[in-house]
Amino acid sequence: MSKQSNNGRRHVILFGGFARMGGIESFFADLLEQAPCGENAPALDFVCWSDGAGAVRSKLPKDVVLHNSPVRWGCNYGIPDLLLVLRFLPVLLRAERIILGKQLTPAAGKWLLKLKRSGRLSAKIAYITPYRPKELWGELPPLADFELFDEIFVQAPEFADDLFEMGFRGDVHMVPYIPPRPQMLGEEGPRSPLRIGSLGRLAGQKNLYYLIDIVALLKQREPDLAFDVHIYGDGALRESLDQHAEKAGVANLLTFHGAVAREEVPAMISGCDLFLITSDTEGQCLVALEILSAGRPLIATAAGALPVILSSSTRGALIPFSDAAASAEIVAAMCKELNQGRRTRQSVINSYLEDYDTDTIAGEYARLFGW
Repeated sequence: MSKQSNNGRRHVILFGGFARMGGIESFFADLLEQAPCGENAPALDFVCWSDGAGAVRSKLPKDVVLHNSPVRWGCNYGIPDLLLVLRFLPVLLRAERIILGKQLTPAAGKWLLKLKRSGRLSAKIAYITPYRPKELWGELPPLADFELFDEIFVQAPEFADDLFEMGFRGDVHMVPYIPPRPQMLGEEGPRSPLRIGSLGRLAGQKNLYYLIDIVALLKQREPDLAFDVHIYGDGALRESLDQHAEKAGVANLLTFHGAVAREEVPAMISGCDLFLITSDTEGQCLVALEILSAGRPLIATAAGALPVILSSSTRGALIPFSDAAASAEIVAAMCKELNQGRRTRQSVINSYLEDYDTDTIAGEYARLFGW
């Protein structure tokens, strides 16, 4: 945990909107928990806007100084980000390094860039992108953002390639989000019926219609395979997904559990035998690391950093984006492996730790940030 130092160094995490504990919120909470102590460690400030400073405070180490703005109205116009920068400008101007938790809205970004060009803002600015750059910015390079950022952290080689192709000239670091430590809760499995899980928002990006199509073909082609599907998360598409499942004839196999509190995620993951991610787009996909850290195999589309995460077949398998028949065959093969005891939780965890050791990756962030 970080402790305030007396050496005059200050690092600021300029987070933007802190609405709920999603992947990027969880990452920064983990990052701050791993920040080292000592006389040479910088003091840490966390700057955000939210309607509940107490909720944010509860997620941060006690020695991190919280600067919170309650202004949330005008999100469509970037007003909360701009007011955040203006209100806590003295905090930003005295920083040695500013770490961006989310992409700033144009008005706030232009204000910081103006300060940087004038020389008033001397901090080195780092951005940890939660998405693939070309998905985040499109094909055209974001010239203002690229001038503002001194370094960008990405989670997959393709993400770094995007930045080079788009003309970014700063430092690019490929470091995954800080992964969770392994823990095996509950039984080894497999259960009967097998429990196939899905964890994430019920949003278009997650393409759960495709998951339902795969489940329908799995039921049709493997009539003797006993399984059911448990979907964790909430969102605007719940009713539409119910209707799609009914039309596909698999509504009886699906259970929608709604949102899951962060502290309940490990037990929920351990309560399933394998997981399926059918997203069209992803970034790091912290959920994938949480699944593997519990020893559960993962089958996923090749979105975002998922091909890197599933680079070892011991952890799971990749499926095509738009071939439900081929995907159903891959899921069926995994189910048979689990039923035959040919894939254990410990083997998944051992493979996961080869690339996702918590202390090693936290240490890499500390080294790059100069903590």
